[in-house]
Amino acid sequence: MNRPKQLLAAASVIVLLTLVSSCGSPSATTTSGETAEATVSIPPTSTPRQITEVDLEKSIYGEGDLPSAYNPGQVIDGFDDISRDWRFKDDLSNFSQPNIAVMRKFDRTDGHGQVAIFVYKSQSQRDTFYQWEADGTRRYAAQGAKPPTTPAHPIANLGDVAVGWADELRLEAIGNDPAKNFDSVFITFKRCSAVVDVVFVGYAELDTTITYAKRIDKRLKSLLCE
Repeated sequence: MNRPKQLLAAASVIVLLTLVSSCGSPSATTTSGETAEATVSIPPTSTPRQITEVDLEKSIYGEGDLPSAYNPGQVIDGFDDISRDWRFKDDLSNFSQPNIAVMRKFDRTDGHGQVAIFVYKSQSQRDTFYQWEADGTRRYAAQGAKPPTTPAHPIANLGDVAVGWADELRLEAIGNDPAKNFDSVFITFKRCSAVVDVVFVGYAELDTTITYAKRIDKRLKSLLCE
């Protein structure tokens, strides 16, 4: 066989293999002039956030949250159990049950408090329940033996929307408790998928309770909001 033809055929095979290799494997040139294999980035699959009763319970209480002299008490899970221990004592059977509901009580020698969080997947059900809660807060204030010291009113910078009131302003100091301290504070607010109800009866200050409600709101915002 003619040797020049053999060399030409071998060279053609090398060129062909080089072309096939370069087409099949994308490469990039580095700063040093070497080639590096290109990689394809696959976006991670998003996982829906799973919220539990424990998550909500942690949102209710943090160290240093509470008005003076209140202590964390019993935790109640579930809409049915909460409704049997509810402050308005209204019939809740007309409302759609929330997907998650948690209430925690707070104790004091001469007072008590409770915070409940109700989470709905349905926005319309959440709005209906919030409206009933807000109306109940106003209705409860109107049913008092005397007009509340601070009538039910919107509260700024709390949740997506909030309403609250306080009653029985004392004008004199009692024991170690200073004057101008509210005995009862009621706050209802909505944040993302949750409706929150905050109640303290017995030496609870309005401003202190609003500050506490805002701490709950901040924790819920990071937990529930996208």
